[in-house]
Amino acid sequence: VRRLHACETIGAATVICLDKTGTLTRNEMKVEHATITGFSPESARTFFSSELGRLVAEGVSVNSTAHLCAGKSDGSKTVGNTTEGALIQWLSESGVDYLPLRNAFQFVRQWSFSPDRKFMATLGTSSVSGKTILFVKGAPEIVLKRCDHLVGELSSFPLEVGNEAVDAQLLDFQNRGMRTLGLAFREVLPGMFSETMEPSESALDVLANQLTWLGCVAISDPVRVEAIPAMKACLEAGIQVKMVTGDNPRTAMEVARRVGILQPGDGPDAHIGGEEFRGLSEAEALG
Repeated sequence: VRRLHACETIGAATVICLDKTGTLTRNEMKVEHATITGFSPESARTFFSSELGRLVAEGVSVNSTAHLCAGKSDGSKTVGNTTEGALIQWLSESGVDYLPLRNAFQFVRQWSFSPDRKFMATLGTSSVSGKTILFVKGAPEIVLKRCDHLVGELSSFPLEVGNEAVDAQLLDFQNRGMRTLGLAFREVLPGMFSETMEPSESALDVLANQLTWLGCVAISDPVRVEAIPAMKACLEAGIQVKMVTGDNPRTAMEVARRVGILQPGDGPDAHIGGEEFRGLSEAEALG
């Protein structure tokens, strides 16, 4: 505390708003599951030596800005975004070095993740297929809407809108408090883009359609043990605790339940989305 009067101000607090990742959780991301055709943890090295596996590895490697560096005693450490770091760490544990794939890829454009669009995209020439590829990674429910095919081991086949199997997998992961990411790609034909094309939202909106769904990964982030008694102390003192996060609502609500922000009996109305919140009047928001 730098200023003593801040203690008095904190003591008068009636509502505390907290972030989720790194505050209520440990921000130690790890890929727990990957629902990709042909992949299993037991056969990961075999999978990543296949044509599909090399394409998935390339997409994870190039559609990211994170790096791995050697740790002092317990392996590699992530530099940059921890979610992206979990993905390239997943490759590393499967015997795949992301850096040669990233260096061999001929980048044309990259669109960073946006909270509004909820996905990241990278366009360039693939060293795996030799074709111009757009790789997309982001919120599965958003990416899935832009897909019309589901990849198989050697080919792709039509993806029905609202594919029940995919939806069920995502729901299961999110209900277990995991962060989910959808992976997809498309071949970009000549004439669909130019080297001078600006990396604008409108250009991406045109390109990021008719994608092929590769699958999704589920990433765990353990709850901080010390967060549970802290939440209990706040609630017993009559202080309301709110979680503010950009994560999937189901994932967020499961973490809120684990740390004690959500109580037994709290239903879906305990959550409010950003757009809905921005539409409230000041009196409604404060209430």
